[in-house]
Amino acid sequence: MPPATPPCALALSGGVAKGAFHAGVLRAFAEFEIIPSAIVGTSAGALNGAYCSKLIAEDRFTPYWVERVIGELWLHQTSLQKMWASNDTQDNSLRSLIGSPNFSLFMLRRGFDWLSPSRLRELLKLRFTSVLSDRHFRQQLAHTLTTPKQVQREVHFAASVTSLTGQIETNAGQPLVSYGDYISFHLRPQDSHEDLQKTFERMRTVVRASSSFPGMFPPVPWQNNGQHDLLVDGGLTKNSPFGRAIKLDPEVRTIFLISCMPITQPTSGRVDNLLTIVDQVYKIILNKELANDFRKIHQINARIEKLHQILQRDASGQFLENAFNQDLLELAGFSDLASFLRKRTVEIVIIEPPINLEGDPFAGFYRNDRIQLLERYIALGYEAGRKVLQRYLERLQA
Repeated sequence: MPPATPPCALALSGGVAKGAFHAGVLRAFAEFEIIPSAIVGTSAGALNGAYCSKLIAEDRFTPYWVERVIGELWLHQTSLQKMWASNDTQDNSLRSLIGSPNFSLFMLRRGFDWLSPSRLRELLKLRFTSVLSDRHFRQQLAHTLTTPKQVQREVHFAASVTSLTGQIETNAGQPLVSYGDYISFHLRPQDSHEDLQKTFERMRTVVRASSSFPGMFPPVPWQNNGQHDLLVDGGLTKNSPFGRAIKLDPEVRTIFLISCMPITQPTSGRVDNLLTIVDQVYKIILNKELANDFRKIHQINARIEKLHQILQRDASGQFLENAFNQDLLELAGFSDLASFLRKRTVEIVIIEPPINLEGDPFAGFYRNDRIQLLERYIALGYEAGRKVLQRYLERLQA
């Protein structure tokens, strides 16, 4: 039996098909019986985080269920063939425009027979908004991310999304347009089944939006407070979501940042063809804000620790609510003593692949050996997760 761990959160980054790496890491968490109270996910991380949250809410966060639900999802439901074969005539994808499920862009020998002058004219108009329909994805979410009969264990979940229309945010009195956002869910034992049904219906939509890689899948319509929006991949704007984890649960003391791509070491291997360049560019997009966010957390930690040292106290050791302390707190960015006392220093623990995972971001969707490739991703995640968590638990015991 592992030692009791302080409240922790998971931040799951994006990575397209490399998101299968998360499944192995989550199995390691389940084996060590480390159950997070908050999970924030981006893109593929939102998909994995939603399923993980559901297992926790149902008190089924065990190695068996992680492998059966999350691992099996990647191995058997994410092939390009299944996505292409599922058509939705109501959407605006290239798949719907082409019509026939027997034709694929990857079957070039049949292309000239299919490509009539009229079809060529339609293609050149570029009226489609994505290559694939997301019908298969919607069907899978409806079938597997179902509403629990009752929540057995409280858990917070949030997914990042990117708005194509943007929203106004005021910073230091200056209104600015922001395109990134988080949509949060709180699963509680006291929630009625009717409330849970509404929550999971919204959750399925948000997960689909956060995973909607632009150009590959269509934008997802979203309505909030009467405003209409189109949402796409959250990784474009917010791919290091550990700050949101703190807001979801202020008691969190450790945030495990789980990345499908190495983030503490440079890319290994050559960047010498289109797919390797796409892989590297996607990595740059996903990790562009990580260093800044990581630095902010450490700056806040340093501020909290310093204030604990210099704030004035009374004879019993309690902080004084005087003008001197209030001025210090405001300079440090805290509104008052009560808000400062609610803050905790937070440790960030990174779990990443030891090397860049084989293949481009989409390789696990289309390669002939995709099952074997995804199994390697999962195995590497399990190995990396066990190694980091073992060291983490040893430090707690010490």
